[in-house]
Amino acid sequence: MYCVYDSFGAVGFPLDRLIELPARREAIFFDFMIVYTMHALPVMIVEIKHPDDEGYNKAGLRVQADERMRRQFDATFDECPLAHLWGLSLIGTSLRVYRGDVATRNIEPGYPSPGHEEELEGAWSMDLLSLEGFNKMKEITGDIKVEMNAAALLG
Repeated sequence: MYCVYDSFGAVGFPLDRLIELPARREAIFFDFMIVYTMHALPVMIVEIKHPDDEGYNKAGLRVQADERMRRQFDATFDECPLAHLWGLSLIGTSLRVYRGDVATRNIEPGYPSPGHEEELEGAWSMDLLSLEGFNKMKEITGDIKVEMNAAALLG
């Protein structure tokens, strides 16, 4: 676990409840973590898949990863005190960023078109350890801090 409370006002914990998908021929396993405010309210979902696990590049498994993240958003929206709930999906250091509007429950990026699994190819193209990844994380944490200040959740 990585604690970022001092500078960020939040702390991350492994998720003890997983959102299950309907049974499929193939299974993909992720580690989930939720980043909470000091008031135990969720502000970010993080799912991590080890890149050495076989099959993570298959289109069907990318769809399953996307569905798991969206189900976790649905399970977390009601508890989020901010206008936006963020999600990070990582396969190794390859990152896909999600942003959910808490009021409308709309999640960006949108759903792939049914039957068009290839739309997710390249969706995890940002490297978390690159300058682009660093800048994206800086943008996300800045947005969360601004919203936490607006909601009077920072000390």
